[in-house]
Amino acid sequence: MPKRDRWSSDDDEEAPTQNANRNNGDVGQPDEKSSNLASSSLQTLSPGKPSNGSSSASLRPEYQLYNPLMRGCRSVYDSYERLTQIDEGTYGVVFKARDLCTDETVAIKQIKFEDEITKEGFPISALREISVLLSLSHESIVTVREMVVGATHDKVFMVMEQFEMDLQAAMKSGPTASTPFSQSEVKHMLHQIVSAMDHVHSHWYIHRDMKTSNILVHRSGRLALCDFGMARKYQEPARKMTQMVCTLWYRAVELLFGEDAYGPAVDMWR
Repeated sequence: MPKRDRWSSDDDEEAPTQNANRNNGDVGQPDEKSSNLASSSLQTLSPGKPSNGSSSASLRPEYQLYNPLMRGCRSVYDSYERLTQIDEGTYGVVFKARDLCTDETVAIKQIKFEDEITKEGFPISALREISVLLSLSHESIVTVREMVVGATHDKVFMVMEQFEMDLQAAMKSGPTASTPFSQSEVKHMLHQIVSAMDHVHSHWYIHRDMKTSNILVHRSGRLALCDFGMARKYQEPARKMTQMVCTLWYRAVELLFGEDAYGPAVDMWR
């Protein structure tokens, strides 16, 4: 049986060959979306902006000089070490990982390629989420650092900042399980959530899946919205869209009654 690498899942038949030049293969000309994605990665990999307070001199030379516009996405095997699985959802599996260049802890979301979706190409939900997150920049919205790839076409990963838990877990564990949040804590959390939603709506997007499990919590108390796979552009007057959005228990009343022309109000209903 071939040796398994740190990113192989239980159902992988074989581990990919470790090759430092594997992500220098055939790379087509980047389109507008991929250019934006690469530009975002350049900001992360810039030697003048090392992560986690590290000086640029302490980073490996290949990390400092890496240009995704010229060489494509980095390899996940050469860049990150998988630590533990954090969560699994409809569209992806999230892992806690360590950046091998900066020693920083990050979250990596492996995009799921279902059989019926793979026939149509890259999952549209993942493309939408990447596009939306690259269009937004707010301290209370999760940040995508870069995209990395595995050895096969269905191994694609989003690298994001890592949070300790989501708001749902924070409400069910620790002292909050028996003691509710204080009034000042609730005000602080609401301010962050509303501020982030205002930023999303001001860029003409609606999240369409607002719930406690899609709000991440940092140990510092900072919150960040995540999971933008169902986000869409909206317009005025409102255009028709599907009503089957948001988890049922968080769904706005107008959606439950069949409204198909809606806007930001569906993100604010609770």
